[in-house]
Amino acid sequence: MTSISCKWRAAVAAPAAAAALMIVTLGANAAEIKVLSSVALASALDELAPVFERATGNKLVVDYGIAAQLRDRFLTGEAADVLILTRPLMDDLQKQGKVTTGSLMNVGGTAVAVVVRAGAPKPDTQPSVATKRSMAKSG
Repeated sequence: MTSISCKWRAAVAAPAAAAALMIVTLGANAAEIKVLSSVALASALDELAPVFERATGNKLVVDYGIAAQLRDRFLTGEAADVLILTRPLMDDLQKQGKVTTGSLMNVGGTAVAVVVRAGAPKPDTQPSVATKRSMAKSG
């Protein structure tokens, strides 16, 4: 991914994340807001945090990690004011009653792509059996 693409994604994700953080601070009395966030938003939140802190007077304490591991930490009792994880994990937490109903919102998306090394044969992506065979050969 190019740095322009990363900066664009951060610019799109930052306002959405800011909105989520603002909603949290409406009910927060503490000056410190603990955020558990997937590493996917690290650049956006690192850029957003000082702006948010100046605007609200609150301090963000952001802990980045792999989404599934952060979910597990939360489920085993680690406190957090804001969770920024993948949608399926968040849906599951909401179904379990572990997060406030109606507080779930999408703040961004992640594009996933596949490439083939230069000079390697192009895999047949139509039938899944051929795809698996081609990928196994590229080893």
